Amino acid sequence: DAPLPAPVTRWAERSFDTDAIAKLKGRLSLKVKRLALAGALVMDDAELQAVMENGKIDVAKLAGNWAGGQTVLSASLQQGEQGLAFSGEALIKQADLAHVSALGRTVPMATGRADLKLSVAGAGLTPKGLASSLSGSGKLDVSQSSIRGLSAEALRGFAQSEVDAEVSRASALPARAALALQEAQFDLAPAGIAINVKDGVVQLEKTVLHGPSGEAAVTSFVELASMKLDSEWSLAVAPRDEVNQDLQLTMVFAGPINQVGQMTPRIDTKTLQRHITVLRIARDVELRAQSEEARRLAAEAAEAAKKARAAEQAQKAEAEKAALAARAAEAAKAAEAAAAASRAAKAARAAEAARAAEATRAAERAAAQARRQAQPDGPPASRSAATPPNRPPAPAAAETLPWATTTRTAPDPAAPPAQPPSDQAPETAEAAEDAAPQRRTSRRRARQPSFDDGDFSIYSN
Repeated sequence: DAPLPAPVTRWAERSFDTDAIAKLKGRLSLKVKRLALAGALVMDDAELQAVMENGKIDVAKLAGNWAGGQTVLSASLQQGEQGLAFSGEALIKQADLAHVSALGRTVPMATGRADLKLSVAGAGLTPKGLASSLSGSGKLDVSQSSIRGLSAEALRGFAQSEVDAEVSRASALPARAALALQEAQFDLAPAGIAINVKDGVVQLEKTVLHGPSGEAAVTSFVELASMKLDSEWSLAVAPRDEVNQDLQLTMVFAGPINQVGQMTPRIDTKTLQRHITVLRIARDVELRAQSEEARRLAAEAAEAAKKARAAEQAQKAEAEKAALAARAAEAAKAAEAAAAASRAAKAARAAEAARAAEATRAAERAAAQARRQAQPDGPPASRSAATPPNRPPAPAAAETLPWATTTRTAPDPAAPPAQPPSDQAPETAEAAEDAAPQRRTSRRRARQPSFDDGDFSIYSN
């Protein structure tokens, strides 16, 4: 099943033998299990139908299964003014990209399916000249696919790791980038790519393939005379704003198209290096700003702590002051209560003494009244006759004695005995006991003669 080895002779540079072609005549119908056309172009279940006459070779149909998809080719070759003229068409349906990209390697570079439609024409004296003269157009439709070794997200992570690295040599950046991306995978949305063929060069017009976290701009050329591929992939991270405008790298694949799986990309990291440098500068500026901000916040925190301590001390002093004032107020209230109690006790004692004095006076008056009532009533004449001759006459009722300090009125014997005032409180046992000595003293005094009572019986003897 291995492809046939390429012939050693450089047949592509030999001129066409137009005489031999002009002598060809006949029909060819061929069905084979496996048909190797050139290099890796091997078709399974191939069917060939061709007609050769009048110096013209007309391949009406070359169909089979190539790269997992249905392939149909048609071509014609005849003598023209500029040599042998060629025209041909190719139609490929659902070719497997894994099969195509796995040429020469164990792990395919791409997965997915693709359709190809291509028409070309040209003329030349040699196969190489003919291939270099081909022109035409076509289209490549790629379904949802993925590319191995590319990833916008992996590129973002790699750039950030380079920014965070303390030491990074710019000369080794491409190798580090390839190492970081070799296991990555870039999922692509379906896309249609226009194909232009001019002067033997197939050009896939620049197309932007979109993925979930970025995009890849692809431009590819295939030189038909040498069958060499030159493909450039510019990987960028989305969104393409001021921050990410330089976050991209370019990978170039170049070499024989039948060795596409063995190609090692050449990585251009100039824009990526610029992006990393800018981010490092921004990081350093941010770190300095953060350091200054941290110092400012620390100073503010220290000042706030100082103010808090001052406020706490002021609050504590105010609380102590309030407690002292409360204790002083409590002491003042206690002193006031004690003074009020002392005044009340003093007033109570004074009131008690006043009541005792009043009771004593009332008792003296009662005793005097009792003595007056106890004296025997006699005729006034006999009392006057018994009056000694040398005794001075009794003073008048309202007479003021020269040795008296007050004026008194003699009691009327006919008057009823005096009653204590109605508002006088009855005498208690304690008051009576306290007043008993005073009453005895009053009674002794009452037995002595008194000018105020008008008793002159002392002189009657």
